[in-house]
Amino acid sequence: GKPFEKVQQRVIRCFLAGVFALLPVIITVAVVVWVTDFLERFIGPKTVIGEQLSKLGLQFADDPSADGSGILDAAGIEHASFLVPAGEESKDFAVLQDLVHRLLDDRVDRATTVVALGGGMVGDLAGFAASIVLRGLDLVQIPTTLLSQVDSSVGGKTGINTRHGKNLVGTFHQPRLVLADIDALDSLPAREFRAGYAEVVKYGLLGDADFFAWLETNGNALCAGDKNLRRHA
Repeated sequence: GKPFEKVQQRVIRCFLAGVFALLPVIITVAVVVWVTDFLERFIGPKTVIGEQLSKLGLQFADDPSADGSGILDAAGIEHASFLVPAGEESKDFAVLQDLVHRLLDDRVDRATTVVALGGGMVGDLAGFAASIVLRGLDLVQIPTTLLSQVDSSVGGKTGINTRHGKNLVGTFHQPRLVLADIDALDSLPAREFRAGYAEVVKYGLLGDADFFAWLETNGNALCAGDKNLRRHA
């Protein structure tokens, strides 16, 4: 990877006042290429990756079928990759239990960081597991959908669904870092992108008239893929 100083020129740093601490949110491009430069600054020597990159339609280095093992090996980061079936059905006790057992089977310790790489379901599930294994492991969120980038990854909320409803069992567990890659949004179907964009519009409606007016002016170009507008939003 490139030196971290060069990567910094490609990012916007935001600090959100959370319940427990200020949360660094880095908005960038091509995080699948630069990821180790960021992670080396924020995580311990052991890492668990929450979803395989090939499932996201993204390319990691020169191998679109890889799970990132090669580039993490090159950075000297000990790691294991755990795949989670796509869909809300994975946010249940059975999948959570399996993930917890797999973490413990891999002999995680308090130096381990869980990296949730995927959409909101992955972030909720991996974040919940990170919050309860060994009474709390460090967490890094790398959200790959617009809805998870602007909502679920930055609030510290984790959880699973039950027969009584969605997200009724969970914890608040703040990530050490959120990496939001706007290039990942190119892989989304238009309907899924618009679902996340509706959440962005809601933020403007609820408390920022100037931002809402900006969205009215630039919304079509933003949805069409303008990277500068997406970064600004």
